[in-house]
Amino acid sequence: MAQDADFTCIADPPLELAQRGIDCLLAGPERPGISRRLEIRARRPGFDALCQQYNISIRKQVLCLENDSLTVVCLWVPNPGKTATCYLPPTRYLQGQERQTATCLQTALSGATAAGMKMIQGVFDAGDKSLQGIYQAAGYDRLAILQFMMHSARWDMPVMHLPNGYHLETYRPANHELFKQAIGASYEQTLDCQKMAGLRSLDDVILGHQHAGTFDPELWFVLVYESRGVGVLLLTANHALKSLDVTYLGLALPHRGRHLGCFFMTRIKKAMRLISARASLLAVDEANIPAVALYQHAGYRPKQRREVYFAPLEIGPGNGGV
Repeated sequence: MAQDADFTCIADPPLELAQRGIDCLLAGPERPGISRRLEIRARRPGFDALCQQYNISIRKQVLCLENDSLTVVCLWVPNPGKTATCYLPPTRYLQGQERQTATCLQTALSGATAAGMKMIQGVFDAGDKSLQGIYQAAGYDRLAILQFMMHSARWDMPVMHLPNGYHLETYRPANHELFKQAIGASYEQTLDCQKMAGLRSLDDVILGHQHAGTFDPELWFVLVYESRGVGVLLLTANHALKSLDVTYLGLALPHRGRHLGCFFMTRIKKAMRLISARASLLAVDEANIPAVALYQHAGYRPKQRREVYFAPLEIGPGNGGV
């Protein structure tokens, strides 16, 4: 519990208070004489279904109480791969509550650390100066500005073949080490979310990618050269949206500049046809100019820009993972 002269922050609230916290997350603060019934009725069923689908505990919250009324809530969700993500009410509900919100985010750091997380993050619309200031005040640092890009099912790229010496394998337990090798090698001199490098083990990274959606080993590809993993393309089918998401794409430094990225683009095209996807979606750090250029050349177009703020977490003695 964090105490201030004007408010109190409560972590891991009892269920009844946690239910009020979710209403605050979806429909704004509790205010005398102001009903939020319609907003809650419209938004709560979808949220509850999402929690059930992804096994989200609504008690992993930090609530701000002022005169027995909830004004701010931070829901933090631990993810496989030892990352956690913070969710806040829409910015319009945080006006005048900047200090309270920052305190909630700070308190969430302790909860995520105790749960064995290696990092915690929050994502919001790029350029939101209010949220930038709140996250900075809470001790978070900007990780990246992401471009969310989309490609329709119509592709004009010609079929490409791998150069001599390379071959492609789909995921299976027997080649797990090749995927680790390729992902680790792709981080060398990466331009993508550089501050994350080394925060998590490669096994945790892979576990996180496997839980980015419905894992299908036939949509995970490792590029092999001289018996070493040198590139990786991880795809996730989103059957509800009839889309194919690019979860991760990376190449080892010595194998960049050989048009292997273009080959991966044709592999995405083939996978889209295989699952009858209508679109392909991805997110890329806009500082990674070569990757942005590759996706644009393949026909991806920007749809949205989002900022990511994060804090690395130190696991203290006696704190275990989940």
